[in-house]
This record gives sequence, C-alpha cells and structure tokens, in this order.
Amino acid sequence: ETSCGECHSSVLRALGRSAHGGEAACADCHGGPHDIRPADDFASAVSAVNQIKNCGRCHDTPASLVDGYLTSEHGKALLVSGLVDAPSCSDCHGDHRILATDNDRAPSSHAHSPEMCGTCHGMLLESWQVESAHGMGWVEGRDDVPVCTDCHSSHEIIDPITAEARLKSADTCGDCHAEYLTTFRATFHGQSSHLGLAASATCSDCHTSHANLPADDPKSSVNPDNVVETCAQCHEGVT
Repeated sequence: ETSCGECHSSVLRALGRSAHGGEAACADCHGGPHDIRPADDFASAVSAVNQIKNCGRCHDTPASLVDGYLTSEHGKALLVSGLVDAPSCSDCHGDHRILATDNDRAPSSHAHSPEMCGTCHGMLLESWQVESAHGMGWVEGRDDVPVCTDCHSSHEIIDPITAEARLKSADTCGDCHAEYLTTFRATFHGQSSHLGLAASATCSDCHTSHANLPADDPKSSVNPDNVVETCAQCHEGVT
C-alpha cells in the first residue's frame, strides 16, 4: 500500500476511511503489481465483469450476495446480455471509499439508495419523489418509509412484471401493511393470487408501483373519484 500511495495518495486515504481500511490491500483487488490493468479493460481484476468473482472471494456469505446477483436482472444484463453499462458491485457500493450498508453515508443506505438507483433509473426516481407517499416521505427524511431496495431487494432483483415477482408482491407490501395483506388474502383477487394465478390483481395493479398515494388524495388511483377508472383496466365496462 505504501508503494501504491506514492502515486495514488488520495486513493490510499479514501481506502483508509472505507470499510476495507486495514482489511484489504491494493493488490487484493487489483492483482499483483505486474498484472494491474485499467479498470475499463475487460481483463482487469476490477472490470465490471470480473468484480463479481473478485469481490465474491471475500463477500461469499450469505450466498444471496453473489448467487442472488448472478440470477438478478442486473447480473443477467451484464454477464448474459453483455451490457457493460449494467450495474456491477462498484456501481452501487463505490470503489475505494466503500462504507458498510448500515452507515448513513453509504450509497446503499436507506438515506441514499434511491439516489444510487436513480443514477440509472432517473425517470422513476423523479416521479417517485413527487407522486408516491413512499417517495415523498423519503424526501422529508423519514426512515420508516420503504425505498427501492425494500421493495425490489438489493442483490436478488427480478423483473417486476414476471409471474414470480407478481406472486411475491403482496407479501412484500405486507411486510409493512400487514393488516391490508390479511384483508387482501380474503378477497377474490387475493385468493386467486395465493393459488398462483399471476394475472390476478395485486397491490401495484390498484395502487400503482411508484405513484402510490393514500385514498383520500385526489390524485390517488384508489380515490373514490378514480377507482372506476382503475378497476376498468381489467374489468372493461365496469360502472
């Protein structure tokens, strides 16, 4: 590290203040002195495609950290579809000044993860902040509202329109809204979903996913003035 720091002093200082400070040395991530390549070189130990294996050497528990990413939409986009702009470890956690996820300053913390996800999903972040009760609560600084990683998970992100995601969504919302999950399960929609019928209406079909508002809000999809239009998305001709 001392040798690297002669040229990369600012990087060395950042590393010292990170979660890796005192735990990982430069060569642990970048390889030996004669094997170091630019980060945008696919052969580099810290390239997007090699980070998974490189970081996974230490971060292998729980299994969902690496295995979850490999089967996620992000992982498949990068490693199967070859989309090199798909997020890899450093895109979400940073590179030299990586902080523990329970650190409020970490990009992946509750306080900052919407901004982290919004780096790629900017349009969703913009609308979520002003159209969703969750997003508006986050903007106010509340720590009791769900953010992206609470609903979509962090490493095991799956396509939200798949049958698997739709059938899981009620339980996800029910983590916070337990009383509504109980009543939903007693309805025709809830029983159909519980039986595995993915086309059944679930929470986001009625409340929307990123523009969910209380029923007493005139803009809410479940406001009495809007509920017929909402139901008509599936039930054509409903009055």
